[in-house]
Amino acid sequence: MIYLKFKGTTNEGPLTEIVHCTKSYSVATDDVGVRVYYEPGMWERLSPNEWLNCFVMSESGKTIDTITA
Repeated sequence: MIYLKFKGTTNEGPLTEIVHCTKSYSVATDDVGVRVYYEPGMWERLSPNEWLNCFVMSESGKTIDTITA
């Protein structure tokens, strides 16, 4: 399993984060930013107005990839 940790927003207020556990992920660009798919039909967007960073982590917690807006 891998973990996708989405962190930070440009909205007013404190930085937030969410973590999704998945077996695989894919990345696709669109007209607003980057979509990170973690399950069929399930995705989070990285853009200046949404999540800013996605850290891909192994089960041991080591960062193995970083995706930015």
